[in-house]
Amino acid sequence: PNIRYENYIFVYGFGSEEKTMIAVAKEYAQKYGAKIIMLKDTLHKYDDVTVVNGIRPEEFIWLINHARMVITNSFHGTSFSVIFNKEFLSIPNIGKGSRIRELLEKFGLTTRLYCGENSSAIQNEVDWNTVNEKILTEVRASYEFLDKIISE
Repeated sequence: PNIRYENYIFVYGFGSEEKTMIAVAKEYAQKYGAKIIMLKDTLHKYDDVTVVNGIRPEEFIWLINHARMVITNSFHGTSFSVIFNKEFLSIPNIGKGSRIRELLEKFGLTTRLYCGENSSAIQNEVDWNTVNEKILTEVRASYEFLDKIISE
């Protein structure tokens, strides 16, 4: 991809949680001495935030994979953060966060749900080996399911 950044917090999401995501990203950017990169087709500008838009899917994946941390309210942002074993926080959309919650419950990552200003979610280390074992179990089950329905 043409996008190249180093030491950044990647923010990806939409809806009413945008300001919360930016506030949380600024907190962690200060903690890590990192920049903030936000994927958003927005007219709203934020101080100290680089907004990118119109990127290709491989650039989106690259931004998540190379981020120091991901702040998202998106199912896809959360999913790729888990797949790439990234430090992340999910801020579920009010009334729309059930897929994110179910995903995080399945992989034992509910501590990565942001629950307000005093959230201690990021203070807990993730055992990525255990998460990756659970991912492999799900992948195998998916293959078995597909194999079963194809051979019927």
